[in-house]
Amino acid sequence: MERARSRAAELIRAGHDTPSFAERLAALLQPLVPHSAACVVTIDPATRLVTGTYKFGSLAGNHDLDSDWAQLEYSTDDPTQMIAIGQQELPAAATSHLPGGVDDSVRVRTLIRPAGYGDELRMVARHDGACWGGVNLFRAVDEPPFSHEEVLLLADLSEAVAVGLQAGLVARLADAVPGHSTGPAVLIVDGGSGTQRVSAGTSELLLELTDEANRSPLESLVHGLASAARHYARGDTSVLPRARLRSPSGRWLVASAAPLAAPEGDTGEVVVTVDEARPPEIMPLLSAAFGLTAREREVTQLVLRGAATKAIANELSMSAYTVQDHLKSIFDKADVRSRRELVARVFFDQYAPRFSEEIAPTGWFASS
Repeated sequence: MERARSRAAELIRAGHDTPSFAERLAALLQPLVPHSAACVVTIDPATRLVTGTYKFGSLAGNHDLDSDWAQLEYSTDDPTQMIAIGQQELPAAATSHLPGGVDDSVRVRTLIRPAGYGDELRMVARHDGACWGGVNLFRAVDEPPFSHEEVLLLADLSEAVAVGLQAGLVARLADAVPGHSTGPAVLIVDGGSGTQRVSAGTSELLLELTDEANRSPLESLVHGLASAARHYARGDTSVLPRARLRSPSGRWLVASAAPLAAPEGDTGEVVVTVDEARPPEIMPLLSAAFGLTAREREVTQLVLRGAATKAIANELSMSAYTVQDHLKSIFDKADVRSRRELVARVFFDQYAPRFSEEIAPTGWFASS
């Protein structure tokens, strides 16, 4: 386990973006926990919804079962759901270790075994109590099930993988984007998870979100949101599904879903919306990804509101020198050199080309 932790730490220090980290993680795990196929997933820590899936081995490029996977993941009480494992003390589980074996998992019975896999080992990547993603490993029906030691080894890597996924979110600045937004992408999904209608601009967004190595297409996220929305419609949860994600170009997006109903009752249809995220939606995610302390987050919030050093000191009952110390630490963690760069990074590096200093909202770039 120590060797695995050491290799994982080296991978994290390399500072890879998410697809590169996922690919190298799967390669790292292959000799440690041999498997036929692997999925590395990203999760929105606020909602615990899967926002991206990177597939390797015999699953690479195979997305035929994504809709069925989403329905089972969000609409059943399978004991090895990602959400369920994320709440356990040990953040990993193999379906073969369930009391009734793999037959206790509806996902294995109806989806995984027919696809040629006999056992699945899942790990949820947790850091500071939040779930950032996970790893799913599969063995073919003619291969031995995962051992208890292998479950413990993967569980031991939970925090390291979470840190690596956090780092991947902020590993690069966004590519240049047009000076105007194309508006939200709106999709109507029918009761059979087929897309009926889409808004203008949706095809371009779908194409953008498939332009990343080993990543499942946007339709996979749409299926998951639709299944979670139907879960909400049945009264199984009180929260509508909503998730933040980053596109291959570096744009921050927020995806949400809600069930549609006709006057006579539930139609099974779901409306899914994907739009550019706004600063208040992303700020908590970035703060955690940068590794900011609670105090540093408070200072950052005030900087983003345009507060000068003296005002921050008064608001937080600290000296101006302490504020400057916090700012230095924040700049280091966010890999910026000034307040202006910090604001551009947090208020989305994707938006920075749209605003000049002359037209930026008052207070965004207040000096110290």
